[in-house]
Amino acid sequence: MLADAHRKAGQQRQADLLDILAGCTQEDICALFDSTAFNDIAKGYLQQACRELAAEETITEEQAKAVQRRYNVLFSEKRAKEILQF
Repeated sequence: MLADAHRKAGQQRQADLLDILAGCTQEDICALFDSTAFNDIAKGYLQQACRELAAEETITEEQAKAVQRRYNVLFSEKRAKEILQF
């Protein structure tokens, strides 16, 4: 459905990409993620979450930094398929 919406909006390239992704297995998606194509995006989401939680005083700045450090270690030591098994 999302691909069709992009097609109707004249965004054929995005529609084609969504069609490809729709045909991917979980193993395919893990391979894409492990390719580092999405690292910056995933890291951005985590950093944003840490900033918001620290701003709300749900966690301290130090805790936010600790989470980000652990995240970086996990990214370098684990594959996507391993993480999804948790």
